[in-house]
Amino acid sequence: MLVCPTCRAGLRRTSAGKDLFHLCPKCKGRAITYPVLRRHARRDFMRWLIAAASAPGARRSRRCPSCNGLMVVAEFPTSPQPLEIDVCSRCQLVWFDAGEVARVPKEAAPPRRAAHAGVPLKAGPVPPPIVPPARAPPGVAEPGRDARAVPPPPPLPVRAPPDGGQMSWRPAHWWHWIPGILGMPVEVDGPQMRRRAVVTWGISVLAAALFLVLWGAGELNQYIRDWGFIPRLWTRHHGLTMVSSFFIHASLLHLLSNLYFLVVFGDNAEDRLGVSLYVSLLMLAHLGGMLLHGLFDPRGNVPCVGASAGISGVLGFYAVVFPQVRIGWMWRIFFVVGPWLRMRAWVALLVFAAIQLVGTWGQLQGFSGVSYLAHLGGLAVGIAAGLVSRASQGRPKY
Repeated sequence: MLVCPTCRAGLRRTSAGKDLFHLCPKCKGRAITYPVLRRHARRDFMRWLIAAASAPGARRSRRCPSCNGLMVVAEFPTSPQPLEIDVCSRCQLVWFDAGEVARVPKEAAPPRRAAHAGVPLKAGPVPPPIVPPARAPPGVAEPGRDARAVPPPPPLPVRAPPDGGQMSWRPAHWWHWIPGILGMPVEVDGPQMRRRAVVTWGISVLAAALFLVLWGAGELNQYIRDWGFIPRLWTRHHGLTMVSSFFIHASLLHLLSNLYFLVVFGDNAEDRLGVSLYVSLLMLAHLGGMLLHGLFDPRGNVPCVGASAGISGVLGFYAVVFPQVRIGWMWRIFFVVGPWLRMRAWVALLVFAAIQLVGTWGQLQGFSGVSYLAHLGGLAVGIAAGLVSRASQGRPKY
């Protein structure tokens, strides 16, 4: 449940037409997402809002109702007094106190023309617009006025991404169609990045280089047998196979699919946790996945390799810490491709978990070549880490 940052009361999910927001029953504050606000606010206001939320060194005050992190205080110059609102760029959420929503600059409604009964509308000359009295631009004194002019509003360098607010969606980049056709999700409006994902890209390059070297030398299968995790021989190499199996992949498709999920969702997890905690999350999730696989997989002599257990932990952490981020997914049944769907990260987590549970049944029957048990083990560790991160109520180390 979302919590009011002012009076700490539980927020109520409220609808007004097509708009959904969360309302505080005590102080009447509102938590509104970017897509809902974008339908009514002026475009320049949304660009300013996103720029102010990601500005370095911005002032922070209250906690986000969703992720509990400190929100940025954005001050918009309005009359008679500035409009101060709290913004969480990670959750794409804006908090308005009572009465502040009415002060948001609104997008002008398109003109409507009426027709006489039985007479169709025809195109005619457009009436001239009403021109207000000319005023001097900001920073320039007007005749008869004080030379001290009000400073212009802050620059608006960031452009808000298009968002229609509906569940159906089409990707904005052509390359999104490649993972979409392959059944993999894409980020619609991911969290703002504050640092480069050095560990994520470093692990990806290391795993890809190891695969290419072993594949080119023709020693991949032998390396899998020597350094893959075998449940009945988990003590060999002093137990190091539980870690070395993370960097080994059985095929090119196995490698590319794992690295895709790691790069798309791991950078935000690394940005939130920092280097040391992020590496700990990957390793603990991988160890949890190998432990669950070793305990319940009926084929104890088959090596298990791949980074998918650790990456499942990243996915679980991502969905818990950034639940309001939207994920795009192409509806696909075998080779039949359907429309694109857009869902919250926490909904995508439920879908992913359901797929793993169905696959686990097949693995326990002995006819699955994918360790869904390892995915579930890593996913449980990632969800637990995300809950601990949110409960700590600490400011992210940006």
